Amino acid sequence: MPSNDLQYVIDTAREAGQLALKYFGQVTGRRKGDGTLFSRADTESEQLIRERLAARWPHDAVVGEEMAGVDDISEGRAWLIDPVDGTLNFLYGLDEWCISIGMTDCGKPALGVVYAPATERLWYAEYGSGAFRNGTPIRAVRARKVRSNALMGCDSVAVDHVPIDLAPRKRNTGSAALHACYVAQGSFYATVYAAWGLWDVAAGLCICREAGAAAWRADGSKLESLGEFCATEKVRQVMVMCPASLRRSVLEGIETS
Repeated sequence: MPSNDLQYVIDTAREAGQLALKYFGQVTGRRKGDGTLFSRADTESEQLIRERLAARWPHDAVVGEEMAGVDDISEGRAWLIDPVDGTLNFLYGLDEWCISIGMTDCGKPALGVVYAPATERLWYAEYGSGAFRNGTPIRAVRARKVRSNALMGCDSVAVDHVPIDLAPRKRNTGSAALHACYVAQGSFYATVYAAWGLWDVAAGLCICREAGAAAWRADGSKLESLGEFCATEKVRQVMVMCPASLRRSVLEGIETS
């Protein structure tokens, strides 16, 4: 069973998801300064999550995609929120979007909840306690070779700008958090990110780690802490999530220079 703290975050994600569902496919997006879209659902969902977190953990730092927050999460606890990950899907009535809430402790992902309200899928994990989807334990793929019909995820920037010479079929669902969850449950053997915010990956990284996968830099080193990055800006470098057994073969097929 989830701990009391994890259950509180799960309940918060569900509440935010029900709020967002009222606007699902019914609102018009507006453009932010970086050209990405947001809507009332994003801002209202993030505000609700912030209020719930502050009520229980008033001294923790909070960073959200829509309302920013602290730049440095290398010390202490910090919550990283993507109130509607997959906003474009959300605006057009596609089900591939989610609420993502992650917590880091001195930069290291320690708790993650990803909730997809349109399809009632819930992934969650807490440090040392395993990863789950709708209450059932999940594991990343256990293999040393990539099958010819396997699926991998790629974010939009990776699809357009990163040469990837790997045989399996590539998928971009439009949600970075869901990509991580698909790695954790073994649907994707890997996923490639080329432009990502900490709010995109904090929850998913915890879920992946507890499911037997990890995050890797392009040079092959493991990315264990998000505290080295500015928490309020997009990170423009390649990161891969996959099991350690597939790290070399995946990275060898990605051109990052």
